[in-house]
Amino acid sequence: MTQLEIEIKNGNRAAFQLFFNNTYNRTTAFLTHAMYNSSYADDIAQEAFVKLWVNRQMIDPAQSLDAWFFTIVRNTMISHLRKMVAEKKKGSTTQLLLQEAETEIYGYTTNDGLHHLQQQDIRQLFNEVLQSIDPVKERCFRLHREQGLTYREIAQSEKLSVKTVERYISDTLKLLKLKFPVTAILIWLLFV
Repeated sequence: MTQLEIEIKNGNRAAFQLFFNNTYNRTTAFLTHAMYNSSYADDIAQEAFVKLWVNRQMIDPAQSLDAWFFTIVRNTMISHLRKMVAEKKKGSTTQLLLQEAETEIYGYTTNDGLHHLQQQDIRQLFNEVLQSIDPVKERCFRLHREQGLTYREIAQSEKLSVKTVERYISDTLKLLKLKFPVTAILIWLLFV
């Protein structure tokens, strides 16, 4: 653990300010690139820094502070985007959701066939990946993500343990994260 990490863990505000100054631009650049839109980058970055400060006692000497902070940033971004999707699902049609998500994630919208083609391409790629895995894993994943069944309900219908269903869905999500960038996974969330 570096001296800076020790100081931050001990609540030294000057050390935290130094870390903030050294990483803020990099953090907002990452968020802007990951979301293709800078309108939320500052808010998400600031929320991530607050989480780091509030949870500074959890700084792990075996892990670099940069790596831990990047995990906080990524999780904060995903959480923020999931909230946006959930809020928009309440009152929007799928078409409006996709257009708004396109604006928030890619920074533009289209009124022509490009929007529809992007939807189709993403769906096709996800379906190809899902069809390449074990059929039981695919079924479990689709039952959970597309039909909203709980792990327990899936376990009962597929005659599996709840832990097995959890593992199947987790394995499938890991595969999707490997195959697709974060933005494509977030668009997938719009379809479920």
